[in-house]
Amino acid sequence: MKRQLRNLGVLALIVSLSALPALADQAKKKGKKAGKKKPAAVAVEKLVPKSVAETLTDEQKEKIRAIAKDYQPKLAELRKKLAGAITPQQRKARAEALKKARAEGKKGKEALKAAEEAAGLTEDQKKQVAEIQKQIAELTREMRAKIAEVLTPEQRAKLPGRKRG
Repeated sequence: MKRQLRNLGVLALIVSLSALPALADQAKKKGKKAGKKKPAAVAVEKLVPKSVAETLTDEQKEKIRAIAKDYQPKLAELRKKLAGAITPQQRKARAEALKKARAEGKKGKEALKAAEEAAGLTEDQKKQVAEIQKQIAELTREMRAKIAEVLTPEQRAKLPGRKRG
């Protein structure tokens, strides 16, 4: 009986020890996948349409990543300011109202107006939010303009909003 228990214990030890390397490999793979996309790389994917991204050279990708990396801290700072301009309850009410407005078919300024009314922002908060959003939009325009300089004329033609005649 003791021998069987000992054999069972040894068997359990062998099974658990043999499973450790497999678990370690699995953890490494998960770590690699999680760390693959850098914030700057993600920003590039959002700034350049898929049709353009497919035609980028490695040199262009690096230049775009460098541009995005330069602007990330500035944009993060402005987003942090924006988050601090309104309370968490107002932010939640605004998000829910915006979602509801879009579900009702409202778009753009009409949807934003409905969201701002639902959030109950003070006039001072509205001015502060509008100013920060204006700064974010300006910085984003600057960044997109610099990215457009990196692209070839054919790639620029594929960018949204460039089809003016």
